Amino acid sequence: MVITDDNDIAFADGLRLHRVVNGSRRWQTPRISYDGMWDLVLKGNRICGLACSAIEYDDPIASFEVDVVTGEVLIGSVIDDVGLTSH
Repeated sequence: MVITDDNDIAFADGLRLHRVVNGSRRWQTPRISYDGMWDLVLKGNRICGLACSAIEYDDPIASFEVDVVTGEVLIGSVIDDVGLTSH
């Protein structure tokens, strides 16, 4: 869990990040992990962390960055029904 500068909460469910403001969900990212997220930190207006990746077989841990205001995935992979997109 990450507390943003506005005392709002951002948290991971293992597959996605969510941001809750005053008890209401502000945004939810698309799926950015295959199985878990670790080391969530707030750096400026970005939430950074590590996620389980299916792309890197030698090292299945990949970093990601998400814009805390919009929920946009800036760095990392997005997993959707079609497949995988890297940012």
